[in-house]
Amino acid sequence: MIKILDCTLRDGGYLNGWNFGKDIIKQTIEALSDSGIDYIEGGFLTDIKIFDENKSLYKDAGLLNKYKTASYSLMLNFGTDTTDLVFNKNIEIRLAFKPQNLSEIKEFCAPYIELGYKISLNPMHIGLYTDDDLKILADITNELMPACLTLVDTMGILTPKKTVSLFDYFNSSVNKNIPLGLHSHDNLNFSKKNIIAIMEMHLNRDIIIDTALNGLSRGGGMFSTEVLADILNKADKVRYNTDKLKTVSNLFKHLTPSDKFKQAYYFSAKNKCHPNYAMFLVEHDCPLNKMQDILLKIPDNHKMNYTEKVIKEIYSK
Repeated sequence: MIKILDCTLRDGGYLNGWNFGKDIIKQTIEALSDSGIDYIEGGFLTDIKIFDENKSLYKDAGLLNKYKTASYSLMLNFGTDTTDLVFNKNIEIRLAFKPQNLSEIKEFCAPYIELGYKISLNPMHIGLYTDDDLKILADITNELMPACLTLVDTMGILTPKKTVSLFDYFNSSVNKNIPLGLHSHDNLNFSKKNIIAIMEMHLNRDIIIDTALNGLSRGGGMFSTEVLADILNKADKVRYNTDKLKTVSNLFKHLTPSDKFKQAYYFSAKNKCHPNYAMFLVEHDCPLNKMQDILLKIPDNHKMNYTEKVIKEIYSK
């Protein structure tokens, strides 16, 4: 079955510093829950110094329990200091990591999983994984039995053909009881095609698609929650209240990235660069006709991992 995980309050936070306001956070979570959305990513689990109820950043995962749905998750970036973080058995932790972290994932996750916490794996930059990386990831997934394995297209470079190839590989190599997910950024305008391609595979397992209200996220945006809900309603029995989704999505229209941002992220995906390089160039008023040349100058060993010093030096020249 195809299910929806809404990322608005987490991925959309890149556009406003996660400062949505406590009332908007509450309205969003309740509307998503009331509309039947399967999973809600409430924000980041992170080592913030002081909790601010207006931001979707949490040190204590249990703070989400005050809302009336139990289908929550929080994103945790690998490498975050977890000393003072409070995990919660009702809140799924989505661990985001890069290919170079693969050797450390089992050591990090195993104790939490053994204690009954829900951990899902979110390998970033999945489009750049080597065949060896993919095999290691599949082996780790089968050993840990996480809540989900979500393939993250960080730079928005996946094509439908590549997406199908990846899902075919993991469908055949990962335990059928583990859902497979896709987190797709629309930098190259392939998100909808990638999602439709997965749906047409008719895989015999749960598939979880990450979306955001009004397509709100960094990069070229994500596929919108309300549109995917409408597609699934038409393809199967009606499961989602799309009227509620469209109403709450209006709360975020003012955060929709400009055409200049979208074009910049297109260039970053085309050159297989981290999207933050595009964000830097837009914020520094770089003309669109110069962006391509600048992004081409980023050394290969810095493309995947954003390094502000690198782009500053290139831009200043």
